[in-house]
Amino acid sequence: MANYAIMRIEKRKLGAVGRICNHHERLKAEYKSNPDIDPSRTHLNYHIVEPTAKYRKAVLDRIEEVGAKRRKDSVVMQDCFVGGTPDWLKGKSVEEQRKYFDYAYRFFENNFKKENIISAVVHLDEATPHMHLCFVPITDKGRLSSKDIIGGPKGLVGWQDKFYEYMHEKYTDITRGTPAKVSHSEVIRRHIRKP
Repeated sequence: MANYAIMRIEKRKLGAVGRICNHHERLKAEYKSNPDIDPSRTHLNYHIVEPTAKYRKAVLDRIEEVGAKRRKDSVVMQDCFVGGTPDWLKGKSVEEQRKYFDYAYRFFENNFKKENIISAVVHLDEATPHMHLCFVPITDKGRLSSKDIIGGPKGLVGWQDKFYEYMHEKYTDITRGTPAKVSHSEVIRRHIRKP
């Protein structure tokens, strides 16, 4: 069975940032929408980067700090998920898992700058350990631009390729999965292909 290092990046506008914060930082009293969360294990979660404030304030503070302009519909945060094939990841000791997430975190720090990362939290209170990492998409010139940082769907596939290459240097037993856009296209092609 193939083992994968999983990385997703989603764009977030300001209206969604508070909800994301409440989930990632476990600020809600109950999680009816996610029955996988085991509150008796939430104390095991830990931060690689602890937020200085709730995400909304942290995001707005970072944008103001660099003097970037923000439109009402601007993407103000990239919401990243890092995981792995469940059995492969759960087969590692807690210390090995910690090293995995620490190593993955450095990919984001190296590529998107430490000062733009507002939180990196590892959840151990769900079925499979995973990390949520949020950063503000600030360019080298101090502009707020998700498009310049990530580059749309094709750019995202490129970032996933880079993430795989980075993770594979240390974890040589992982393989590159098929990008969602590619696999979806292949399914459509097979479906409409005439016999």
